[in-house]
Parts: sequence; C-alpha cells; structure tokens
Amino acid sequence: MISRLKSLYEKVKKYGLIFSIEYAVDSFIFDFLYGTNTSGKVDIVDFPQNLPNLRNGVGYQAALLSEIRWAHTYLFCNLKNFDEFHFVDIGCGKGRALIRWSQLNIKERCIQHVSGIEYNKDLYDVARVNHAIVFKGSAGNIYFSDATKINYEMFGERLMLFIFNSFDDKIFQIILDNITQSEVYLVYVNPVWGDLVSSCGYELVAKSDRSISTARTNIYKKISI
Repeated sequence: MISRLKSLYEKVKKYGLIFSIEYAVDSFIFDFLYGTNTSGKVDIVDFPQNLPNLRNGVGYQAALLSEIRWAHTYLFCNLKNFDEFHFVDIGCGKGRALIRWSQLNIKERCIQHVSGIEYNKDLYDVARVNHAIVFKGSAGNIYFSDATKINYEMFGERLMLFIFNSFDDKIFQIILDNITQSEVYLVYVNPVWGDLVSSCGYELVAKSDRSISTARTNIYKKISI
C-alpha cells in the first residue's frame, strides 16, 4: 500500500492530478476485479543485474486499459483479417496487455494467437501467474527471452506487435531488423523512438489523443521490407 501511494504521489508531481487518478483507478480496478498483480512500477535498478542488454532496458509500468482498448478497437475495426495476425507483446512485464487483449478478443468472439516476450524472470513468472488466475489455470504463451534473440518468423506471416517503450533505440533497431514479415502492425505506447520506427519503413496510421506522451499510443503499419 505504501509503495502504491508513493507511486501515485510521484505521478501527481510529474503528470498532474487528473491523469494520476485515472491511472491509479485504472490499475486498482483491474487487479481488484481479477485478483492479479499487474500494477505498480518496477524500476530498472530493481531488475536482476545480470540480464543481457539491461543497460538498454526500461523499467516496468503497465499500459492504461483505455489505450489497450483503443488500439484493439482500431485494429479490429480496420482489419478484415484481424484474426490472422499474431499479437506479440514485446516486453510484456506482468502481462496486463496480454490478458486484456485476450479478453477483448473473447468479447468480439475473435480467435487470435496472443504471445508475450519477457527477459526479466521475476516479471515473467508474475505474468504467467496473472494469466493463470484470469484464464482458469492457463499460464499463457509467454516466452522467457531477450527480445533480440527471438526468431520472429515462428509467429507466422502476419504480426501485430505491442511495445510500451521497453528499451532504447539500439535494441529497438535490432528488433525491427529481425522482423522480416511484410505484414506488420506496431502498437507503440509512449512512442519515444517514433522517428526510428518511421525510418525503418513503418507508416503512422493512427494515434490516440492523449496529451501526455507517456500514455499516448501510436499505431504503425509496415510499408516496406
């Protein structure tokens, strides 16, 4: 409780009262309803210090449910073959986006492959437990791996990537270079490296109307191989 109050206080100082309350309520409601542990911030200094590419990483913070819902609605309504895209959360943390995306798919009666990648074993374990709590024992399709080491071809010909600014431009560049599929959509929350994405052959097709950049979501479409 103390850590959550401290986190809320820090957000109020940085982002203002309205957004901070929204984030707190957003996190509390989700975890309260499902008995999960997806909220709270985990700083990079609290990650295991022997992780590969740790110095290029960013700490954990879950995306707002409203941003996840907005991205899902946009893609579901604009892609006739939505279910043919494999949704992959790169740096899935405690698994909130994975869980919520799957819930939204169920609501729309859509069968879609949903996977996550996480290199922090502590967060990976929490994500699997959270997924099992919500989906009756299923730990989900989550890979314990550095995102630069994954063979993205195993996810199929069509990708729908989700990233909440999990790493710096060096790691991002490697990942984008490793994605050889021609049909790719990228949901990018807090798009710090948006210019890099655009320079790698991705076109911005939609963005949410958040005034605070750390909560804003851009959706990109790959236009070149």
